[in-house]
Amino acid sequence: MNDALEMLEYTTILNQIAELTHTEAARRRALELRPTKDLALIHQRAHWIGQAARCLEVSAPPLTAITGVEAALPLLKLNEILSTDQLTKLGMFLTACRRMQLYLGRMKETASEIAAWQFSIDALPELADEVERCIRGDEVDDRASPELRSVRRQAEIVEERMRAKLESLLRAHPGWFADQFVTQRGGRLVLPLKKEHCREVAGSVADLSSSGSTVFIEPSSVGSMREELEMLRIRERNEIQRILAELSARFAEKAAELKQNKECLEELDFYFACAALAKQQRAVEPRVEDLRQIRLVGARHPLLPVKTCVPLDFFLGTQPAEVGVVITGPNTGGKTVALKTVGLLCLMAQTGLHVPCKEGLFPVLDQVLCDLGDGQSIEQNLSTFSSHVRRWVDILQKNTP
Repeated sequence: MNDALEMLEYTTILNQIAELTHTEAARRRALELRPTKDLALIHQRAHWIGQAARCLEVSAPPLTAITGVEAALPLLKLNEILSTDQLTKLGMFLTACRRMQLYLGRMKETASEIAAWQFSIDALPELADEVERCIRGDEVDDRASPELRSVRRQAEIVEERMRAKLESLLRAHPGWFADQFVTQRGGRLVLPLKKEHCREVAGSVADLSSSGSTVFIEPSSVGSMREELEMLRIRERNEIQRILAELSARFAEKAAELKQNKECLEELDFYFACAALAKQQRAVEPRVEDLRQIRLVGARHPLLPVKTCVPLDFFLGTQPAEVGVVITGPNTGGKTVALKTVGLLCLMAQTGLHVPCKEGLFPVLDQVLCDLGDGQSIEQNLSTFSSHVRRWVDILQKNTP
């Protein structure tokens, strides 16, 4: 059947669905779709697409990419400490879960069954609030703990004292320095001392200018304060690590809920993508039954513009002895489009997708086999005609009742 899927442009339909998804899992699922003979699965998929389509008539769902949770879940399983960026993304994921919950709640009267999925989502509001409180702009915020706030305040005071000490030295001896401002080298506050005045200021060298004419020196008078500042920075880093570890542990405790939320949003993403394509195509839910009939009323090829596509009525198997249809007509008369329309809509219906027509009744087919050509002359292109004949023989050999 794979040749038929390509020939009838079924894979193009899958690509269109994939482009409408937001999550990688839903995208993969769309691209991996194939027609099935499982009638229950066909009906279930078509039903959920129909539920999603009803919601789209009211408003679009607040779906977003959820890459953060995909990367974080394996780490949580290993009890790893997450970074601020990873925790921020988890917080954003929980916010997305909450928005989807609220959206589904508003859809209760429109599509009650898909609206009930809100109860499968746990937005973990307390954990989301904790992330918002503790992390701002990819950094652990002062509000995360009293200890962190205190340590940072102490560090600011010490640094202010160091700057004041260095600036007083600049003012006292302006001729010694290449610039009249305090700078930083290697995380240390230093002064740009002219090389010829090196002996005038006791201290440790942090760096040299590219020309070698300026020595960036940390005066001994601020050395003890720097050591005090470094101790405070170590305390700050330890406290940040403790906060990140605590947040990570709380997320690890809710790994099952996070996984369920992720799967639920991916499932919704898939169905809403299918429904969005159905909306674009003005498609309807097909009837797929265990019978030997095809009935299409007002069918359109899904890859042709809705406004210019000429609708097709097609019936096969409505009479007991009817086993085939012959379509004739002039060149560019629409024969190939008619064949492609019937074949593609059969494939879509048997996948559970909605089909662009006013009315569609489809059987559960064993397989779809096809050969499409341009009707070349036998005299002008015998090899092309022969290849068609070989394909017809192959089709007849594979054909089932």
